[in-house]
Amino acid sequence: MFGKFTRLSPADFVPMAQSVGIPIVRAMKEYQRDTGKMPGRIEDLIPRYLPYIPNHYAIMVESGDFGLLVQHNELISYDFTSGAEGWSVRGPFVNGPIPLPPVTLGPGANPAQAQ
Repeated sequence: MFGKFTRLSPADFVPMAQSVGIPIVRAMKEYQRDTGKMPGRIEDLIPRYLPYIPNHYAIMVESGDFGLLVQHNELISYDFTSGAEGWSVRGPFVNGPIPLPPVTLGPGANPAQAQ
């Protein structure tokens, strides 16, 4: 039913989280680093933090939340909460943490603080 012989698992969503989710979450974190707040919408990230909005996916960036609706009506989300930060998927066929490390920013100066 899902193009494989076993049930869907959170690990099946790693490629989508890596290719579409990580760039957006990284852009959100960079925006927060530079402005002191999370973006209110995905358009706030264009073009400085994200070159374009991937148009083949339903993406939610709203007041610091991130969600990506993918195949089979599963929702990939990212929790920015310190101590609980990370990826998860929930939907009609699979629920649970996606086995990926939290998104981190490399060393870099905050332009607002660099003087």
